[in-house]
Amino acid sequence: MKKAKKLWIGLGAGLGLAFTIPLLILFFSPGIFVKGMVIKRLEESFGGKARAEAISFGWRRGLRLTNLFIKDVKGEKPILKVENLSLKFAILPFIKGRLVVHQLEVVRPEMVVHRGGEGPSLDGAPGLGKEGSSSENRKKNIRRLFKLPSNLPEVKEARIKGGTFVFVNARKGELARVENLDAYLRNMIPGATAQLNGTCDIISGGKTDHAEVSGTVQGFEEGRVSALKGQLLFKAGFAHLETSADMSKLDKPGAEVLRASLRGDSQQTITRLAPILALPKEFEMRGTVESEIDAVAQPGRLMLLEGQTVVTGLYLKTRPFSQSPFQSAKAVLVHRLEISPERTVKIEKLDLDSDVLGLASSGTIERDRTVKVRLNLRTPVAEVQKKLACLGRPFSQVTATGNLSSEIDIKGKVGKALFLEGASNITNLDMQKGSIKYSDSEVKLLYYLNYDQKQRLLYIKDLGVFSGFLTLGLKEGIAEVKERHDLHTNLSLLCHMEKLPEGLAPANMRLKGDGKLNLVLAGPLTRPLRENLSAKGDLGLDRIIYDNYDVTKVTSEVLELKEGVLNSKLNFRVNEVPAKALVEIDLKPAQPKLLNGEFHVSKVPVTEELTLLEYLIPVIARGNFRGLVTIDIIEAKGEGLQWKKTLRKTLTAQGNLKVEDGSIYAGEVVSSVLNALGHPGKEYPFSSITSNFRME
Repeated sequence: MKKAKKLWIGLGAGLGLAFTIPLLILFFSPGIFVKGMVIKRLEESFGGKARAEAISFGWRRGLRLTNLFIKDVKGEKPILKVENLSLKFAILPFIKGRLVVHQLEVVRPEMVVHRGGEGPSLDGAPGLGKEGSSSENRKKNIRRLFKLPSNLPEVKEARIKGGTFVFVNARKGELARVENLDAYLRNMIPGATAQLNGTCDIISGGKTDHAEVSGTVQGFEEGRVSALKGQLLFKAGFAHLETSADMSKLDKPGAEVLRASLRGDSQQTITRLAPILALPKEFEMRGTVESEIDAVAQPGRLMLLEGQTVVTGLYLKTRPFSQSPFQSAKAVLVHRLEISPERTVKIEKLDLDSDVLGLASSGTIERDRTVKVRLNLRTPVAEVQKKLACLGRPFSQVTATGNLSSEIDIKGKVGKALFLEGASNITNLDMQKGSIKYSDSEVKLLYYLNYDQKQRLLYIKDLGVFSGFLTLGLKEGIAEVKERHDLHTNLSLLCHMEKLPEGLAPANMRLKGDGKLNLVLAGPLTRPLRENLSAKGDLGLDRIIYDNYDVTKVTSEVLELKEGVLNSKLNFRVNEVPAKALVEIDLKPAQPKLLNGEFHVSKVPVTEELTLLEYLIPVIARGNFRGLVTIDIIEAKGEGLQWKKTLRKTLTAQGNLKVEDGSIYAGEVVSSVLNALGHPGKEYPFSSITSNFRME
């Protein structure tokens, strides 16, 4: 028993000594413990290595640091520099992971924040790398908007004296300095009203603006945004912002929970704050902004957010207006949104009205990013043409006037799949490209599309264009919106040939009836399309009148485009006689080439001048002619597709010609020759004339 007692006494004494010694050290020499804790917390917060020239701690005087430096993990790049820091805080909550600050003073802190990419520190100033930008981080940031951090510190009094913060946007090479920062925060403790006051100089774009900020807030102890109430005022030479909020009134229908007003010069604001905001490289904005926003509580803890923003002299250059900036003498944005506690947004009204664009929208956006939105759009066609002109030369050569109006329904889930269904009307359209002119009182566009955002696939269920001369449709297609931009779809086209635009129809032909084209398209949508896109289908034309030839019932036996070469085999009737043609054209060169052509027709009745003989037998062609003509062109080659400009000058062909049961009413030259040969008169019948020919 005695041995057992001694054992327990020994163990108790040992354990007691183990706890007593650290407590004695903590009481008489607390710096030994606190130094390590402070360094560890600083390194965890900034993700680097921390050191200070001197660290001291006392129960009464608190923590003091002199010449604090924090560098990156490798210990190479500075993150933060502070000349002096003094902190009085509650030690026991700090040990448990909770910070209760009685008094904090930071003297001359210096930091460089790199936005949009890492960059070197300036003039030896310390630097801080850019924040994470992953999609998961963005989701977390959105969630944080509606929930305050659980470990928010309690601060009775805090000061920053003579602070300097440098913001660098590496992508744009922009720099903004916040200097002479003096800020004061007090009473950020449960049940109290926190007060913030501060002044600084913002130096950017070669100018300096003095800025002041002040505000109050309370209710943060509840740990959620809906409990906050307070006000904030920001004044600078380029902008004036006032906000007041009382989110605790959300359960009192009719009560105002938020009011905000903003006035300023957008160009000056962007110039001063662009490096701080890390705006895209191509972003540029000009104009005077006046904005008013109010939020009113609704039954069921809903919040109605409504207001108006007016921009005078607006110039906006950003996606999708990078190549053709959006400009308006005056643009007015009016909104009326209902927000639920579950963060569902009901868009009662979100309208943009300007001299170049009118946009009205309504619908809902759920917390899980499910959307159901209707858009109504109106704009001059000339504005659309300007935006399309940046896509390339074909669009830049077009001039167009008219009015476009659209009604579009968008459904689905952002980030997964979106369904787009709608219709667009273009009224009083006048369009011209070179010699091609077209006018139409109304052109309609109908579309039903499904965009899979994860796979980046665009499903074309139905896409149609309806005009006075044309009906074009795409159905059951897929477009891969990836590097190759592959397309797989069915195209149908119906053309009322007599209504073709001026300059599009051949000048020496008369087109009658309809033209029909059906194709299965496949391949990458990369320019030039003719080299990469493949097609296979059929063609049909009602009637083409060319001089004395009446070509009818044109149908394709073969119609295929592959690797830039078009192959077609056509059946048709010439003056009611069956005929065939085969054409092979290389579309890859800038001036397409006729690789091979064949033409076969037997006993075509001709009662007028035979135009083809103008090139085959010029002397005979000067007279009138009638008879039955059989032509077999077994090979033809040439360059270009325009008959008068190119093909006529480069065409080579060879074949056979036969004329039966005909007669010639000769002109003066031929009559003189025939009279000399003993054949008086001007009309000469014959039973048959045959010839092989070759054209160069």
